[in-house]
Amino acid sequence: MMPLIKKKAGVKWEKFIAPVLFLLFIVLIFFHLLLLKNTHPGKTLQNALQNMEKNEELLELEIQEEGSGYEMNFRGSFKDEAIRGRFSGYGLEVYKHSSGSLFVKDLKDDLWKKPAELGLEALEDFFISPLELLSAWSHLFRNARFAHQSEELEKERIIRLPVPTPEAEKTAFLHNFLRDAGTGLECLIFLEPDTLFINRIVLSLQDDRFAGAVTRTLSFTRSVDQGPQKSLHQAEFGL
Repeated sequence: MMPLIKKKAGVKWEKFIAPVLFLLFIVLIFFHLLLLKNTHPGKTLQNALQNMEKNEELLELEIQEEGSGYEMNFRGSFKDEAIRGRFSGYGLEVYKHSSGSLFVKDLKDDLWKKPAELGLEALEDFFISPLELLSAWSHLFRNARFAHQSEELEKERIIRLPVPTPEAEKTAFLHNFLRDAGTGLECLIFLEPDTLFINRIVLSLQDDRFAGAVTRTLSFTRSVDQGPQKSLHQAEFGL
């Protein structure tokens, strides 16, 4: 009688093993997919963009652009989409209000003027906010990929974001190059993996006319001076 009871108990337990294992398998798959979603480069980039948009610090901003036969270097400050600084070597001071209005200080009379008044309309293209660009391309984040990097760069995470020409043309970024002969826009984002602070954004556009590329590098660093930030206030410009 006892062997029969044990046999029935064993059969009853075996009926539950398969459903329990299947349920455990489903749970493991769910957590695996959730982990992949949170570590996907597009998700990481989205979180980094939101982190930078919420940042209220005054950041130091450097913009370097290189093309066939020319180079431009700008150093200044960035806060709340407002930019102010100088082009090294030219003594040219520029201010962009968070609303998008751009002003250039005339070296002749030391007055702030619109770029068109000084024949500097091309600066409208140069001073597009890098965070504004990433936000405009956020629907492309699903195509983002982590870039391979050496052990020396382990402190930074590099995300590669390809931007099709039609998408780039929707923004004002490098509009003249895109219109004339530019193809193959690529965006590299360098960020700190722990804090999701974006250190650099490198935008490269192949220029078919000169068999070369136009490269613009935008670098952010935390400003040491957090005192009065009058340099980015709009009162000076009557806005």
